[in-house]
Amino acid sequence: MSGGKKRFEFTFLTSLVTIFHYISQLALPFTITVMSQPPEEDEKSICAVNSSISEESKELGSTEFTWTNQMYGNILGAYFIGYSVSAVLSSFAVQKYGFYPLIKLLCFGCASTTLVFPYIIKRSFRLGLILRIFQGMFAGPYVPAFQGSWYWWGIPGEITTNIAIQTGGVTLGNIFGSVGTGFVMRLLGWEYSFYLAGAFQILVGLLWVILVDPKPETERSDFGLFSWKKLKIASAMTKDEKLLIKASRPPSTVTTNLKEIPLKAILTDPQVYLAVFGSFSVNLILLSCMTNTPTYLKRAFGLPITTITMFFGSIAVGCLVVNVVTAVFGNKILKLGFLQN
Repeated sequence: MSGGKKRFEFTFLTSLVTIFHYISQLALPFTITVMSQPPEEDEKSICAVNSSISEESKELGSTEFTWTNQMYGNILGAYFIGYSVSAVLSSFAVQKYGFYPLIKLLCFGCASTTLVFPYIIKRSFRLGLILRIFQGMFAGPYVPAFQGSWYWWGIPGEITTNIAIQTGGVTLGNIFGSVGTGFVMRLLGWEYSFYLAGAFQILVGLLWVILVDPKPETERSDFGLFSWKKLKIASAMTKDEKLLIKASRPPSTVTTNLKEIPLKAILTDPQVYLAVFGSFSVNLILLSCMTNTPTYLKRAFGLPITTITMFFGSIAVGCLVVNVVTAVFGNKILKLGFLQN
């Protein structure tokens, strides 16, 4: 007996948070192509072949910055410095404080730093650099917090589905972030890419606060006539569904304590280093493409920003199609028993 499916509303909300997180993350790699013109010596070094490079920047009112290639790299890479540090620390914080407050931090922290970025960067490049590091730090809880949420809101047999729905927000965020940023810059100016992304993250953060409890089995005896707590997902769940989730949850004594992690065995296992190297290589390629290719396409070929963002959006759509086909095909293989021992 399933006892209802209200728990999947939580799953789809995690996907919504992911979508707007990635929209916000994509704002700078695209807007930077029209925010600034490089010095003449830097522009020559990448063989710009189209005079429309400076034309579009002037048209969008973005001639106030003159950043060298090194400054471009610094402002784009600062985000990942903060993210790397925070992601490690967040894994410990999730175990101690739970996923709920960290996802609130993700939403409102990233929203605030995204909203004020245009104001700060116009006044000081150095302050903008620091702000980007903090934005990365606020985004750090993304993976550990969502992975920790399934312990409280998931059922073991549904965890794969939950993760698939939540991470589907990555691809959708790339689609909407890529295509949407191009149109927003063209219609309103590059600053509004940050304003709108930050505003939507605040709305999603408010939805998180209004709809989500740290645990689905939270009980409330009296909501009051106009209590917003009536809107909580857990408030609409049946007792059977809550009991189903709670009964399938492993006891807290079974979960691994930080002191029980075999760090020495992990650090001396060659397979760990192969996995780390593989993950590093994949992320280096993907993140380099996402952060640097828009600027290269703009400077070297003079492509308009809407063309660049549509190009990246089409790639994201292709990834979504491949992911869906792969998931369906993999599910059929499992049903046919080809992967059974």
